[in-house]
Amino acid sequence: MQQQVAELMQLQAKSSDGVVELDATSFDRLVVGKKRPYSLIIFLAADHLQDKPALRLRELRDEFGHLAKAFRKNHANTTATGKLFFALVEYRRSGQLFHRLGVTSLPYIFRLASSFQIEADGTLKLRSEDAMKHSDYSAYPWTAEDMASFVQEKTGVIIGSIEKPSIFKSRIFPVVALAATAGLAYIAYNLYYAEFMKNTALWTFGTVAVFWFAVSGGMHNIIRGVPMYYVEQGGGRVQLFLPQGQGQLGAEGFIMGSLVTIFALSLATLSYLAPRVSNPTYRRAICYTALFLGGAAFFQVLRGYRWKTGYRWRTWF
Repeated sequence: MQQQVAELMQLQAKSSDGVVELDATSFDRLVVGKKRPYSLIIFLAADHLQDKPALRLRELRDEFGHLAKAFRKNHANTTATGKLFFALVEYRRSGQLFHRLGVTSLPYIFRLASSFQIEADGTLKLRSEDAMKHSDYSAYPWTAEDMASFVQEKTGVIIGSIEKPSIFKSRIFPVVALAATAGLAYIAYNLYYAEFMKNTALWTFGTVAVFWFAVSGGMHNIIRGVPMYYVEQGGGRVQLFLPQGQGQLGAEGFIMGSLVTIFALSLATLSYLAPRVSNPTYRRAICYTALFLGGAAFFQVLRGYRWKTGYRWRTWF
């Protein structure tokens, strides 16, 4: 057993982040047996699935490496040395281990206790409580801190502080930040005094664009998040993820935002543009057109509101 511990510690020291990669041969040599003096935290990976957006295995592997590196650094020459190792099993190089473990989907991170008996052949019957579960953590991909909590819960080992590479910790960051700030200030100064920035039409278009973005639901999505479902009027049945039309909420936001913008522009026309027209015929035509467009947009907004909520507007004269 001491020879196995020494080999694992040697592999751990050679690894850049402290994660030992196991194949079928090394797994049988270092893990298989009735009892071993160390536990393992094993991360199952698949290189051909690393770029799948839903799985985010690349990020998960990086966080696992930060965890292993923190353990190696914080527990060097302590009683935990040689009693806990972090290992990786990759599907293409060790696919038969996936079959023995009965794992058919990723991600999968589990604890292999020192007392867990493993036969040389056959399926390894892992307990469900020895694997990380999505329901136990609030977000995915799991962070190194989430994995550290899992390790502490299953082994009693406290990982300690976990350091992650960051541009903010770089020695050149202050220089880069100062240069970027100076560059942005220079650009802002030149834009402020540029001739095209004095164009009234440009500012008008920008103002209307911001208004439309706010009333179409874009501001709501930034502050509260994009709605994932809506409730129908009949019985309040909830439809998840809009199975009959993935872009329905976006289309509704575009239409309602455009209608509200038309109504607002009609009021602005009646208040600011029409009084500036000296010709009474043209002024009257502009007013009637603005009233018609504004009224039509207003009633369409009311129809949409009634359709979505079921409430009806009442008027008293």
